[in-house]
Amino acid sequence: MKVILRYFLFITALLSVNSLLAQKTWTLKECIDEALGKNIQLGESQLTSKLNEIGYYQSKANEYPNFSVTDMQTNSFHNYMGGQSGVSTSYENISANNPALNGTVTLFNGFQLKNTIKQSKYLLDAGNFDVDKMKDDITLNVVAAYLQVLYSYKALDIANSEVNSDLTQVDKTQKLVDGGKMAELSLLQVQSQLTADKAAAVSADNQLQLAKVALMQLMNMPIVDNFNVDSNATKEPPIENIVSAADIYKTSEGIMPEVKSAELVTKANEAGITIARGLAYPRLTFGGVLKTEYSNGNSLYSTSYSDGVIGSVDGSTLPSEQVLGIIPNTSKQNFPFSSQISDYFAPALSLNLTIPIWNNYQAKYGVEKAKVNLQNSQLEEQGVKNQLRENVEQAYTDLVAAVKNYAATKDNLTAEQRTYTDIEKKYNQGLATATDFLIEKSNYEKAQQSVVQSKYTYIFKSKIVDFYLGKPLN
Repeated sequence: MKVILRYFLFITALLSVNSLLAQKTWTLKECIDEALGKNIQLGESQLTSKLNEIGYYQSKANEYPNFSVTDMQTNSFHNYMGGQSGVSTSYENISANNPALNGTVTLFNGFQLKNTIKQSKYLLDAGNFDVDKMKDDITLNVVAAYLQVLYSYKALDIANSEVNSDLTQVDKTQKLVDGGKMAELSLLQVQSQLTADKAAAVSADNQLQLAKVALMQLMNMPIVDNFNVDSNATKEPPIENIVSAADIYKTSEGIMPEVKSAELVTKANEAGITIARGLAYPRLTFGGVLKTEYSNGNSLYSTSYSDGVIGSVDGSTLPSEQVLGIIPNTSKQNFPFSSQISDYFAPALSLNLTIPIWNNYQAKYGVEKAKVNLQNSQLEEQGVKNQLRENVEQAYTDLVAAVKNYAATKDNLTAEQRTYTDIEKKYNQGLATATDFLIEKSNYEKAQQSVVQSKYTYIFKSKIVDFYLGKPLN
């Protein structure tokens, strides 16, 4: 029962959190942060960058000495033969242990270690700029989707406003028909327009929901019905002197992460050539070892001397004929572990020089491959810059066109508004036909939609140019 209650409370809390998140009004910055925080591809790119960072620190660590401890335990079994019959008389197990501390450090290897560190650092920084490029792409996509939602809000407002206007006109037309000032056909036409505008409002609402879904998907959040953004988030940017395409490109070339990444990859491949050339250089390493040994087969022997009979004259057994001398007495003793470790301790130093004479052209062809990689990265770098220039030129052209189109639609709206106001007055007085009125009304509605669309197109195009100029997208 307690488990079920806890599960119920957890689900309730989770639903409450999701409800609060959905009911809030999202700002552009919050949408961008949410998208950046949940984007899987961005997370993978960040992990790749982390691997590059590990590789960089590993290349630096390769300059440090290597130390290792070895310990070899051996057991040997011996049969000791005794007597003239050759029959085994004893069996012994000899146990030996050989511990050692080894250390080596590379003094020179054709500068490969140094150049590998440089290459790893270039790749690390290039990977970080790749992450920044992906963040920029995500941000631009969110900005575009966010502005589409804002445009859809305005489009729905216009559609609803037209429906309300139609309702007013239906009421006014009904009174004119009832008063005999207008034919019933005019009422039917206005009612038909009301039906069409209601359908347009439904379509506008559907477009708004689709725009919200696209934005929520970019944010990697579950689709909810009550998702809202700050509809007053945008301000009409001032139409100022637009920076030339050449100046935009000059600025963007120095700040765009994809350019910096391509340049660093080229530098990494330049370092790759020097690394490959290092294979042809001599290698000098310095090493040392501290070793000792122990075996239970080792023993200590001690010798004492005493006076005694060592023979006789001509084999005589007479005491007077015996020959006296010094007799050695040897005794076997246990060799202690600590004594063996101390006595057999043997430090050693070594200096190893390796001069390559023939290595199957590994150095030669390694350099050739590295040169091809460099040429390829140089082409890719130029391709990135060319693509950036094309994008900047397209953004500049789009902005210029958007400014002109926005100004033209505003002028057209002003004219259509005057015409619509005039025909509306005449229609309400019974001096204009419903057909003339509805035509002007449709033109006025189209002019409103065109202004809203051109406004948000202009805002988005200006944001793209701001992006290439390094300005924050907010």
